[in-house]
Amino acid sequence: RFPWFRFAYFILWTAIYVIFQWVIHACVSLWWPYPFLDLSSSYAPLWYLAVGLMHIPCYGVFVLIIRMKHFLWSKWFPESYHIEK
Repeated sequence: RFPWFRFAYFILWTAIYVIFQWVIHACVSLWWPYPFLDLSSSYAPLWYLAVGLMHIPCYGVFVLIIRMKHFLWSKWFPESYHIEK
């Protein structure tokens, strides 16, 4: 099974980082590490949406890697590798 609680941690830490960066850049004039995410641009909301949507295929690849690991380890180590269902 896919560990959804880990995904929730990823979303939580990402949101905290984004909010922290927004607050810092609202209070202090600093350079943006990613210029396309600069909030002064009128396209910034679209860029944030695009970056978020680009993560979906990455999560799919992660799920496939986890499933492949479980499949291969259960074949290679049938006596010692058991998956709870």
